Amino acid sequence: MKKRKIHHSALNKQIELWSMFAWNIVAFILSYKFGHSQLISAIFFLGLPSLYLSFRNPQMVKKLAIFSFIFTLPLVVIGNYLAYKSGAWMMDSLSGIKLFNTYPIEDFGWGVMYVYYIISFYEYFFESERIYKFPRIFGFFLKSAIFSSIVFIIFLLFYSGKIVIPYFYLMIDSFFFVLFPTLIVLNSPAILNKLLRIELFAFLPGLIYEYIAITNHNWIFPGTYFIGQVKLFTVTFPFEELLWLMLAVPATVAYYEFFADDRK
Repeated sequence: MKKRKIHHSALNKQIELWSMFAWNIVAFILSYKFGHSQLISAIFFLGLPSLYLSFRNPQMVKKLAIFSFIFTLPLVVIGNYLAYKSGAWMMDSLSGIKLFNTYPIEDFGWGVMYVYYIISFYEYFFESERIYKFPRIFGFFLKSAIFSSIVFIIFLLFYSGKIVIPYFYLMIDSFFFVLFPTLIVLNSPAILNKLLRIELFAFLPGLIYEYIAITNHNWIFPGTYFIGQVKLFTVTFPFEELLWLMLAVPATVAYYEFFADDRK
């Protein structure tokens, strides 16, 4: 009887996994009709699946929400500001409210939804053990994220010059999505298999989302500091964006495992 229950549970998970994968087609159609802002498209691709995963795994919601907020904070406050100033990318705005007169406030909501969806998907489908508390190192991660964000905000209050960092997007890809995650994997090689598995399920949906987002002008790449361009059917985007599509999901999971989970 117990074996039957285990088999039934595993079968249900497989059905849920492929249903989540298929949802991207539905999200594509809804975004094509209604998603003419980054926030609306994000709700279809990220928000609604996250709600389902939260319902299925309610004990993890608090932990995942806290990590998503803290992880996103410096990325938006620092990363988005420098990206916009350097022309790496720009996202549209439904509200018209811009933080530091640079990037729309919706960018923060998009970032939190993106991170939350990745780690909730990972926790539900690829983790067998549930760790509800943060490890001690998360305190360092929390303080570093808040401190760096505050320092950068103070810097902006006193600096009025123009900030343009050539090839900023390539720098983000190289350091944040390649170098540091590689160091994490070398420190915790047990997570490598799970990172590869989640990438298999994340890359194609990422391309689908990318195509409709560019088609709807949810985001654009106005700068010139790119190493190349990629054509996907009728849309074109920087090669650095393709690297992001390939690396962002496993990199986010690597950071989560190292700073917020058990590294296994």
